[in-house]
Amino acid sequence: MTTPSSKAQGGGVPAATPDKPPATTPDKPPATAPDSASAPAPDEAPDVAPALDPRRWLILAVASAAQFLAVLDMIAVNIAFPAIGADFSSASTAELSWVLNAYTIVLAALLVPAGRLADAIGGRRSFLTGIALFGLASLACGAAPGLGTLIAARVAQGVAAAVLVPTSLSLALPAFPRRERATAVGVWTAVSAVAASSGPVAGGLLAASDWRWIFLINPPVVLVAWVAGLRLLPRTGPVPGGRRRLDPLGTLLVLLGTGAVTTACVEAADWGYGAPATLGFLATGLVVGALAVAHVRRHPDPVVDPGLFRTRAFTAAALGLLSYFLAYAASLLAATLLFTGAWGWSPARAGLAVTPGRWPSWWCRCCRGGSYGRWGSGPRPSSAGCASRPGRCGGCFSRAATAPTTPWGSCPDWCSPGSARGSTSR
Repeated sequence: MTTPSSKAQGGGVPAATPDKPPATTPDKPPATAPDSASAPAPDEAPDVAPALDPRRWLILAVASAAQFLAVLDMIAVNIAFPAIGADFSSASTAELSWVLNAYTIVLAALLVPAGRLADAIGGRRSFLTGIALFGLASLACGAAPGLGTLIAARVAQGVAAAVLVPTSLSLALPAFPRRERATAVGVWTAVSAVAASSGPVAGGLLAASDWRWIFLINPPVVLVAWVAGLRLLPRTGPVPGGRRRLDPLGTLLVLLGTGAVTTACVEAADWGYGAPATLGFLATGLVVGALAVAHVRRHPDPVVDPGLFRTRAFTAAALGLLSYFLAYAASLLAATLLFTGAWGWSPARAGLAVTPGRWPSWWCRCCRGGSYGRWGSGPRPSSAGCASRPGRCGGCFSRAATAPTTPWGSCPDWCSPGSARGSTSR
């Protein structure tokens, strides 16, 4: 019991009395920190490697198959261009060129919006939709009764390819541990290179039978890839923060501007370079392009971020790649027309003739590490590569009246540009 005097001390806090010491528990030793050898702290827990997905290489194969088809159909159709023109003999070369332009323009303009759409609805759903559309569009291309139908089907192919390209690798990489992701990216890139290299040969061999087989060979591959993707690809939902605006107006302006300028360029030879139609399309394209620039500068989430072009290195690289691929596409089509027209080669022989351009490209990519270490990846390697691009035109087209006796006779003319590709691409 406490006494009144004890309550007064300390303001109502009971004071300890000498005749009643606090209770102790001698039989329970005081708690000590656990031994780190027997119970490690949570922040010092041993690293446990996550279980590897045994299906990761199959997932990569499905993603790479889609990328292979998208690149192959861009390259192979160039070699089949004369065979397509023979079937649609009433169409001009400018009209036939839309079989190529429709695919590439739509693919380039829709890559960014398609990637944002995949973030919003999920990569798996976007991939399966895109590859199904690609197969249906390929069927429509192979069965096209007229040039207009073929061009419309190629537009649908470009839309499908724009959906496939940004989603294929993003679906495959999460299945790989960090240490294997560089290998996975290398395999995916190598598949694209194989598609670009085999495109001329495959296009030539198929066009020798019937150019429609270039498109009709796709649906069986698409069906296998779609079924495999349905079973193997991980179910993915919308990316957190991925519901960004799609900017349909900006995309439409880019499509219209690019299409109008392209129309003026490809039709100028038939319409006349000073014809009202040519100048009208060119002016329309430039005006729409200016509107597109003004739009992306005001839009909060534009289809093309103008802030990227404030970086000088990015602007220089973009202009260099634009110049390079314009020259590459033009020279590939011009060489096909030269080989099959002036020189009278078959599509298969023409495809074999342009294939060697890829060999030095591979070799330069393997050996370029030393030059990057010595010079860096800046102006000197890139300028050297781009400067050798005219070698293709200068060597091949300057002797257009004299055909080599074998397809390999054109190898020297294509090896210099191949070295350029290996020196400039990364």
